[in-house]
Amino acid sequence: MGICYRTPNAKIFESNTDVLLRNMISEMKDKRFVLMGDFNFSNIDWQIMQCLPTANIETQLFLNCIEDNFLVQHVNVPTRQNSILDLVISESQESVDEVKNIGQFADSDHSMLHWNICYANETRDEKSSNENFDYAKGNYEAMKQELDLIKWEELLQPLSIDESWKKFTEVICKLESNYIPLRRIPKKLSRKPVFDLFCIH
Repeated sequence: MGICYRTPNAKIFESNTDVLLRNMISEMKDKRFVLMGDFNFSNIDWQIMQCLPTANIETQLFLNCIEDNFLVQHVNVPTRQNSILDLVISESQESVDEVKNIGQFADSDHSMLHWNICYANETRDEKSSNENFDYAKGNYEAMKQELDLIKWEELLQPLSIDESWKKFTEVICKLESNYIPLRRIPKKLSRKPVFDLFCIH
């Protein structure tokens, strides 16, 4: 579990600090972790995982780091005016839940965040396992070739937005099953909230 403050003032940090931050995050990708704090990346739309046109190169590289390592950023509510500056990052969707903005703290210009951290509880006698996709070994060239053959307009045009999304996800999930192998991982037998955390500025 880690806490980060990334200052936007280039005069008080070394030139490679953003690189070190991305390297640290990449090193954690295969571990269970929660990284939280004020990252000061205001030009990211976390709903669609895209940078805004005003974003600089460091913002894009940070977003690429999150996506390339298949990490999850859990905060989707503004934490300072209309921007999401305070982030909660983890290796899975299930490790953090119920992220809420609970208002400003005193005279701070940031809002407080409240969330639950969940954990897996497994005893020594429970030797079960589970499977998950091993994206590093996926056959993406074959997947791309099959995607090129799909006539999307014919497939989606007569459908509603919700039906189109459902059909699109069915296609992607089928390709995922066909071209990405599975790997065995420890089974998470149970998950429950451990404690609540506050991000206060």
